Amino acid sequence: MVTHQAEDEASLFTKLALKSGKYSKGPLDMMNLGDGRTSHEAVSRVKSLEQIADRLGASLTQLVLAWSLRNNTSQVVIISASSVEQLCKQLNALQLLPKLTNSVMEELDRVLCNKPVRPAMVSTLQQRWAATGGMPPQ
Repeated sequence: MVTHQAEDEASLFTKLALKSGKYSKGPLDMMNLGDGRTSHEAVSRVKSLEQIADRLGASLTQLVLAWSLRNNTSQVVIISASSVEQLCKQLNALQLLPKLTNSVMEELDRVLCNKPVRPAMVSTLQQRWAATGGMPPQ
């Protein structure tokens, strides 16, 4: 079972790895949360994301920010920069948004394997009608 603390730690490790580039220097345990995933899988996924970013003419950080902005499940994206130059590079992720077509987003979803699945929406009206055998209440 993955706890919220483990998810937060994985998120932190992933962010640190992306920022520092340490994932390319050897195995980094970013995603091994006790659910059978290996650190090699994490390195492989990050390298796949890096290839997609290169193909789009962006850095990995810009791809992550643009994906977060385009992703339907993200409500807020907060960035942090230690210099004006770093902030400008991050803001350039906005120029990547038009390049994130549906096919690119699907490719990213395949690499990440973490696309949330929303349960089917059932309106309260449907629930009330179901109680009457599918007919509107009289």
